[in-house]
Amino acid sequence: MNVIITGGTGFIGQKLVEYLEGIRKTKDGPGINISYPETTFTDLTNLEDTHAYFQSRCHYWSGDIDVVFHLAGVTGNVKSHGLCPVGSFIDNTLMGLNVLRACYGNKVKKVVSIVASCAYPSEKLVTYECGSQMEEK
Repeated sequence: MNVIITGGTGFIGQKLVEYLEGIRKTKDGPGINISYPETTFTDLTNLEDTHAYFQSRCHYWSGDIDVVFHLAGVTGNVKSHGLCPVGSFIDNTLMGLNVLRACYGNKVKKVVSIVASCAYPSEKLVTYECGSQMEEK
């Protein structure tokens, strides 16, 4: 099984890589190939870069990509996203769209996509005006 994990070095991605590598070490898992693009070499907001990365994996593995876990995204906290809310939204949307296009173009069998850019505390919901200086209302 050939697996690509975008965001493989992120919070969720690291756990998924560890899990799949653990399976690979068992008697049932030696056929798992795992790859995750590094942001220094692959810009997922660029369709050509994304497609080229997927094609390189098909060539390297001499086979199709079976599963893509799309976990990459611009992350931060409430304040950082509040300072530039449109930028992270556009980048995350472009990455998701480009990954789906590359999956389609490379006949990927399964895609799992998770998009999260920040989390809010459960105790108290803090709201901010768009473009404000992040002061509590």
